[in-house]
Amino acid sequence: MRKLWIMMLTMAMMMMSLTSIASAQENAIQSKLAISIDGKSLQTAKPSYLINNSLFVPYRDIAEGIGADVVWNSQNKTVTVKKNSDVIVLTIGSTVATVNGVRTVLKVEAPHIRSSTTYVPMRFLSESFGLVVDYSSAAKKVSISTGVTVELVQFAFQSETIRIKKGTTVTFINRDNVKHNAVANDGSFKTPLIGLNEKTSVKFDKAGEYRYYCEPHKSFMKGTIVVE
Repeated sequence: MRKLWIMMLTMAMMMMSLTSIASAQENAIQSKLAISIDGKSLQTAKPSYLINNSLFVPYRDIAEGIGADVVWNSQNKTVTVKKNSDVIVLTIGSTVATVNGVRTVLKVEAPHIRSSTTYVPMRFLSESFGLVVDYSSAAKKVSISTGVTVELVQFAFQSETIRIKKGTTVTFINRDNVKHNAVANDGSFKTPLIGLNEKTSVKFDKAGEYRYYCEPHKSFMKGTIVVE
């Protein structure tokens, strides 16, 4: 009797697992999404899809689309994505990743393999690389903006003056062991204080010249953004 009960319980668990997989596959079919990067349509070999409202994308197509290098380690089941000085490592089936050597817990489903394609969470990629992602459920469209990066290094904005077009997102990345931020002289924007390797972004929709400074070090840490 005990063996029969264990067998029935095992079969029930298998059925639940198969139902979950089938549900995810159905959701993937129903949630095919068009993706664009900086206004250009991105053609992917396999479709992106949603799991519990989290967008999952084919890692190589997206990574290469944003100008990153990617490496797949079949032995360790890890995906390494490198863009400029940022390196993230994701492991298939694990919600633990590393960002520039720092252990990070994903707030979404774990990376996984589906139809021989490795899928990673777009939200995590966007947060790690300072991307801006806009999702339209009605149009089933995802717009990704890579924007411009300004590093805060040795108590200075690496690019003191930059020129960008309207609609561009500027991502500030702190490389110092003390906290910095970016505050506009005219009060048009103010970012939160960020620590080592943390990022924050500002989108510029209006033309003009924006002079800004770091609040804790405003006497010498300054920059200018010209929006054309």
